[in-house]
Amino acid sequence: MVNRARFARFGERFGLTLLELMVVVAVIAILASISFRLTEVGNDSAARGITVARLQKFETALAGYHAVFGRYPPVPLHGIRDYRRKVNKYGIQLLKDSDAVAGDLDWLAVKAACRSQPVAVEYPFAGNSAKASLAQSTTGCKPLSGTVAGLATESDWRKVRVFKYGVLAFLLPRYLFMLVGPEALYDGSAQWKKFNPLRQEALATTNGIYEVQFASWLPALAGQVRGGATWCGVNTAEPGGVEYYSRRPNTTTSTSVEEAAAVYVAGVDPNKVSGTKYLLDGMTLVDGWERDFYYYSPPPYRMCRVWSAGSDGRTFPPWVNLEDLQRTDAAAADTARSWTADDIMGSAL
Repeated sequence: MVNRARFARFGERFGLTLLELMVVVAVIAILASISFRLTEVGNDSAARGITVARLQKFETALAGYHAVFGRYPPVPLHGIRDYRRKVNKYGIQLLKDSDAVAGDLDWLAVKAACRSQPVAVEYPFAGNSAKASLAQSTTGCKPLSGTVAGLATESDWRKVRVFKYGVLAFLLPRYLFMLVGPEALYDGSAQWKKFNPLRQEALATTNGIYEVQFASWLPALAGQVRGGATWCGVNTAEPGGVEYYSRRPNTTTSTSVEEAAAVYVAGVDPNKVSGTKYLLDGMTLVDGWERDFYYYSPPPYRMCRVWSAGSDGRTFPPWVNLEDLQRTDAAAADTARSWTADDIMGSAL
């Protein structure tokens, strides 16, 4: 048995002084910080690996499309490429040239310009479907089920957000999945008519030929598409059947501006953001950080660039020459370089 009195005579102490305790706490904090950094580096490395693999498959599909049509997907502009154009609180660009961001770069404005040719395809849910009900309970936002203001006359995505014709509207057979909503949204939609030369009635005679066109590149998208399905015998859906709207926040509790960009408001004026909120179904391709890839292909669509914004989630338009920007706005050029430092760029196709 230990004789505490004996040890006390020789000046022995039991317990730690405040200074010693502070040293111990500091050492533990340093070790925890090192462990966290190593975990963070490991997670980042895994995400980069996933991104590179998915990017390569994306490029393979684009090359297959080019081999058939002699051009890359002619994705229409869903806005403009002006990275200084202001956006509303839902991330939609404002309409007037006077609505410009002065001074420091605004990431939401830059993001909208970079997404002016989106990867995602969006469209109305099938009416009264179980999928629509699940989407509403998940996001707190009602799926689009009726007509909206400007539907018959407006085709500009900033004014009427009913159909989004991103890259996947061309790499996937859109006539086989975009026509599931209420007929009024197609027959009376200027947006639908502008970008879809085929009519629903013609599909009975064109389905066979239509699907054959996709057979050469769809295998590259096997297991890659968020919200995907099976066409031409190829299951494009991500493992686990993750739905497109799964990343959407619950609109009744979310306050993030970037998250709110996933919500749509009926009306033809993006300057006015009050109105009925609704949700669209869709599909997209995401990187290792769960963010959509970026796509750029100017007319006549003979070249394209695809890329990921990397771990920081920020990027800058590849069509802007940073050396030219440096001469006119050095601060903006420095910010752009910092945002693109960890971008993962695909090959120049």
